[in-house]
Amino acid sequence: MNIGILGAGVVAQTIAKHVLPFGHRVLLSNRRGGDSLAALVRELGSGATAGTPQQAAERTRPCSSSNWTDARSPGRAGADHGRHRRAARGTITPGSQG
Repeated sequence: MNIGILGAGVVAQTIAKHVLPFGHRVLLSNRRGGDSLAALVRELGSGATAGTPQQAAERTRPCSSSNWTDARSPGRAGADHGRHRRAARGTITPGSQG
């Protein structure tokens, strides 16, 4: 599964650490850009990448771990807000594909 996470804080890192061992791919994003997440991506290992909030929203399973007030502010998260809000209600189970 290709998971895009809007945010790269504790919640996003916890999600990534739980799904990466099952072979899922995770793209973490923040407002500072992918370069600011290089050390975290190295720490998480294979399957983890960094990108823009827009790239995260375009993944098969986008979700938000950002501050809700930021996600609702136009231009702050830079993503398709309706899409990631709906996706955040979904579930991720080991072995699920999407």
